[in-house]
Amino acid sequence: MALDPPEIQLRKILDKKERKLNGIFRTNVGRFIPNLARDLVVNRTRRGFGVKKSGGAQFKLPKLSTNYIKKRRKSPDLSPDTSPEKANNTFTGDLIDSLEVRLLSGSRFELRLPTQRARKINGYLVDMGRAWLNFSASETKKIRTAIRAVIRFVVK
Repeated sequence: MALDPPEIQLRKILDKKERKLNGIFRTNVGRFIPNLARDLVVNRTRRGFGVKKSGGAQFKLPKLSTNYIKKRRKSPDLSPDTSPEKANNTFTGDLIDSLEVRLLSGSRFELRLPTQRARKINGYLVDMGRAWLNFSASETKKIRTAIRAVIRFVVK
């Protein structure tokens, strides 16, 4: 019985690991990373910080106008995750809570706003200097660290 050359042996091993990795991303372990990514964005935004472009620095969201603060004080719909004075892109909480994670293929995923209304509100927020639906450099690093941990788990 002839042995395969080292290149073929290596290719077989890599193919097996790749199949295992793609399988992992379809399980609960693989859903951990997209959910982590969503939680990072949601928690940062609720703390009052945004990110203008992916990989950029976090910035404190601009202060709310006095009239808008008064409107928020009177509203019974104000989210429990905020206060009338806090600028965190949360009024009712529906926009941030609606953020979805969708697995595209293999280990690729996207964060998206599911409704046209949510996308319209997000566009308005971006125009007002309140961009939030991006990953900061530190969030990207956390996501990469989680991906490496999953890969190490698979390669074992």
